[in-house]
Amino acid sequence: MHLQPAGVALTLLQYALAGPARRVDTALLQSKPEPEGEHERSLPPAPPMPYRQALAAGAADNNGNLTFPEGTLLPSVKCIEYLATKSNASNTSPLPLFEAQMKALGMWDRVTVHLNEPDPEGKEAGCFRSHVKGWNEALARGCEDALMVEEDLYFNEPVVNQSMANANAFVASGTPYDMFFLGYGIDFATHDGLLKPLINSSLITTSAAEYDNNKFQCVYRLHGWLCTQSYIISRAAMERWKDIKYINGKTEPIDVYLSHTQDRDRFFAVSPMMGFQRFHKPPPGEIAGGETGSPMETWKFVPGVVYSIYEPDIYGNAQITRPAACLAPPAAFSYNALPTAVQEFDEVSDPNQLAQVVNFLPQALQRLQYYDGPTSIYQFNVTVGAGIKKKVHTKAHAPNATAQQLLEIPGLDIDIDFTGFPWGLTNLSFADIFEAEGDI
Repeated sequence: MHLQPAGVALTLLQYALAGPARRVDTALLQSKPEPEGEHERSLPPAPPMPYRQALAAGAADNNGNLTFPEGTLLPSVKCIEYLATKSNASNTSPLPLFEAQMKALGMWDRVTVHLNEPDPEGKEAGCFRSHVKGWNEALARGCEDALMVEEDLYFNEPVVNQSMANANAFVASGTPYDMFFLGYGIDFATHDGLLKPLINSSLITTSAAEYDNNKFQCVYRLHGWLCTQSYIISRAAMERWKDIKYINGKTEPIDVYLSHTQDRDRFFAVSPMMGFQRFHKPPPGEIAGGETGSPMETWKFVPGVVYSIYEPDIYGNAQITRPAACLAPPAAFSYNALPTAVQEFDEVSDPNQLAQVVNFLPQALQRLQYYDGPTSIYQFNVTVGAGIKKKVHTKAHAPNATAQQLLEIPGLDIDIDFTGFPWGLTNLSFADIFEAEGDI
């Protein structure tokens, strides 16, 4: 992670101590980190000139990034609520990255920053409560609609112009809605493996449907969604949900709660998706922050993966043929975070899950468009089985046990089926397997 200068860190610390939601004093943010791919600013390389020329509303700055006059994008939404945790208001804060992009997109003047204390009941509780608090503060300021964005949000710039325009047309029409997603996460059944849904779309439980004979271009109904990194919420929905409470141990995470219990056929999404999450690890000391930076969370927000696999499968399952205007251009297919996602997969400690990754990753990689990178897990320069090896050493304390012996260790609590592995043998010790991995 790129470290910002001390002056910026101090400014953000002062910011964290200053109290509730406030506008950023941009003059105090004296410097910005250089982009380092999707892990930092997460913006794709500058697309070719013909594509630039096609974006009449925007212009490229000296670094090839899009810039727009204030108010050009999403002008019907006057309130943008940035939700962050005070424990992240440090020298690794994503706020300067977010500010830099929002200024370039001409949206920064509408942003209100909400810095919330880490919730003692954990990330799930804190996320739930921060969204409810954000809605209530937007209501108090008289917002008719509010774009809610989480601290790891970034917009994939090659699709911003087209998707923002279609989202704005919908909101400006006054059509009743609850939530309109600029980006969302895919839900699917994982009992058959982390990556099997990538080659069997019937396992994907997120679904789409056409709305009113495609009255609004590239706008579709959405069901069974996950993640709340970027959505527009109506005043009616904010009013209806302003008093919902999170009860530890009983209430579902906010995305599951809303998606599963509040679906009145008023959830909408724009295609192509433009709101993504940067890869990041949970802040130190965060309770139950495991989903942050997890293998699936990282993989699901690689733009090229979304545009090559998830969106085609969701709309294909619904037998929806999207017009060309609703598809991402080649420049949008960024794969900067793909190596990190594969590294995260490799560190899973369940042998069966790793077997699924080894077997299905090549098939998933073959589906990627505008991609010419590695085609198997062994080409990503990772130590295959690192997560299992770590678990064997730290929990089983039996690195030289055979697979059969490992199954008999009390308390290991893993169900091992080696039939999915390339080696397919149960008489090899784990040490033998790891030594031989280069020859598999």
